[in-house]
Amino acid sequence: MTRIIVNEALRGLLPDLTHPLVLCDETGRLIGHFLPAENRAAANGPERRGEPQLSEEELQRIEEEEPYCSTAELLAYLERLP
Repeated sequence: MTRIIVNEALRGLLPDLTHPLVLCDETGRLIGHFLPAENRAAANGPERRGEPQLSEEELQRIEEEEPYCSTAELLAYLERLP
């Protein structure tokens, strides 16, 4: 793992680091995601990476109302894209 030391000048540019942070370059290209050390306990909760940020009710509604396609259908669609 790479370790970067954040000096006082850089720390002053960063917002309150109690919530996850997305880092982008000046063009808006994603550099990475940052999860503050104080927020590591939340990594085992609903904010855990890869976990949906939706309620069970919202997930159920989406499953019932949104169109669905199989993996094969999705792959066929992607192959047709230019």
